[in-house]
Formats: sequence, structure tokens, C-alpha cells
Amino acid sequence: MFFCFGGFWGIRAVTQWGMLGEFFGMRSLGALVGITSAISNLVGAVAPYLAGYIFDTTRSYFVAFLIIAVLSFGGGLVVVLLKKPRTAQDEPG
Repeated sequence: MFFCFGGFWGIRAVTQWGMLGEFFGMRSLGALVGITSAISNLVGAVAPYLAGYIFDTTRSYFVAFLIIAVLSFGGGLVVVLLKKPRTAQDEPG
């Protein structure tokens, strides 16, 4: 269990820094990592309470897992549709 968590956390950290740096540049990387990490931590803190509330009101986790599935699908769709930003090296001439 801990091996999986460590592996997936490491993958997340590397891809977060790499993608933010590639898409938005290195000048604002620290601020963007701080913002995205804060949002991630906030969602991670609130989500279990929301899932518990959903279970208490519906006696099922179905809606909570449906929300997670829809958000995951949406995030995956955004990743598939993203285009690599153009740089000066990509310009012809």
C-alpha cells in the first residue's frame, strides 16, 4: 500500500512540475506550483467530508464515485485535447 502511494505521489509531483514549467514557463513556476498544490490540498481535505455527507444522505457512495468518475474523465479529456505550447525553437526560419 505504501509503495503504491509513494510511487503515485512521485509520479504526480514530477509531472506537475514538468507540465507547469513547459506550459507556463519557468518564471512563474514556483507560484503556479504553490497555487495548484494549495488547491489540491484543499480538495483533498474537503472531499472525504463531502463523500461522507453524500453517504449519510443517500446511504450509498454511488453519487460520490460518480462525481469522481466525471471529474476524472473531464480531466483526462482536457489532457488529451491540450496542445504543446509553441516556443521560439518551434518557429520556422
